[in-house]
Amino acid sequence: MTTETKRPVVLHLGDFTVECLGVEYPDYFGGYGLGPNSEYSNCAYGIGNTEAEALEDCLEMMAQSGSIDLDDEAEQRIREDYGRADDNVTAADELGVDEDDEECAFADFPAYWHVGIKWNIREDQRYERIRNIPRIQPLRYESYEAVCTDSDGYGRTWGYVRRADCGEEKVHVNPSGCGGTGYATGPNGEKVCYNCCALRDLADMRERGRAVLYLTVREGKHVVTNWPGTLTLPVKAYRKGRHNWAGSREDVWFTGPAGREWWGVCYGHNSQLCRCRRLRAA
Repeated sequence: MTTETKRPVVLHLGDFTVECLGVEYPDYFGGYGLGPNSEYSNCAYGIGNTEAEALEDCLEMMAQSGSIDLDDEAEQRIREDYGRADDNVTAADELGVDEDDEECAFADFPAYWHVGIKWNIREDQRYERIRNIPRIQPLRYESYEAVCTDSDGYGRTWGYVRRADCGEEKVHVNPSGCGGTGYATGPNGEKVCYNCCALRDLADMRERGRAVLYLTVREGKHVVTNWPGTLTLPVKAYRKGRHNWAGSREDVWFTGPAGREWWGVCYGHNSQLCRCRRLRAA
């Protein structure tokens, strides 16, 4: 089954300026924004241990702002305008600080490279696209029957048993109890079983090159997964550091669909949301 998408309004990159803001400690960074007479309508900035990492983070913040469709063409324009971003000189190197010196405590209170961008947007219509998605039909009621025994061993709980065309049967207990329903609801109201959610997520990752997933720990190892937990992408490399407004950030690298390498970032101490993007082929 294929689904034809409508013609959504896509916000393309217009005029922009991208600049290196140097190295600064989070407590002393003055921020990055738009003045009252600015010629730009949007802005974002990123941080990193190197200038190249800060540029990557800046592009990610720009994409996650939701104000623009940051496609490959727009990203290439920004990178060409910025020029070469150094990936060798760290923030400590730039400040002349020894990261291993316990007296300066740089490891506990590090500084970061900062890169900022300001931009305008232009509206345009995207051509119609045909998206190949797994053959999944809406789930439907099959029967109303006893589905489980009460916790005390007596009596039965009745509910609807739903079956998808993929063969999965999921139970929706009535009256409602704790736990999930066994299915997700798509943008058009269709019901999709959890296993097929993983297939859809993989298809979307292949097409878009970006995804919002979840970072969690299973059996002592970090994995990237989807909301129902049916997608498992083992993390190959993991790094945790400080962030100047979220408090902390976790960077992960993993292998995604078609064997392509992906990078994800998770901000804050109490969030599992992992914003992921496919890396360019080496």
